[in-house]
Amino acid sequence: MGRLRRIVLTAPFVLALAGAAAACSVERDASSSAIDVPRTPAVRLEVSLGRGSGPCAPGTTKIARPGSQPIRLRITRSGGRARRALLVALHGAGAYAKGGLDAFRAAARSPDVVVVAPASHGLSWDPGRRSDVAIVERAIRIASQRCPIDPRRVAVGGFS
Repeated sequence: MGRLRRIVLTAPFVLALAGAAAACSVERDASSSAIDVPRTPAVRLEVSLGRGSGPCAPGTTKIARPGSQPIRLRITRSGGRARRALLVALHGAGAYAKGGLDAFRAAARSPDVVVVAPASHGLSWDPGRRSDVAIVERAIRIASQRCPIDPRRVAVGGFS
């Protein structure tokens, strides 16, 4: 368990799951059932997971650092697993970090889950904006410093 693990999330939709997709226009051809969705650039998040040696007590915490966007962290009750699942919850366009937590409140009833909800730097997530990618990476680092995370049980979700 003392070894640091690294997670890599690479997908054209990682950050688009939340507000970036909403910021784009979606056009529908009336003569077809197809929907044209603008392409979102691929995003690569590469984060070394911490050892999980911090305070991993159940509850919700707001983490704010001067000059950076706030992060909400919700830790659920222990169910006996050595490592916890991590859900990165991305808020919708025009919302805040708390909106990401609210969207995934059902996860808060499951044991051994850490839900981390960062806030974008703009009204919506922009995978081309390095500061948005950096805040997601920071949120993952913070969660994994507090609680031991199972790198096989990491998910990114969002809504718009």
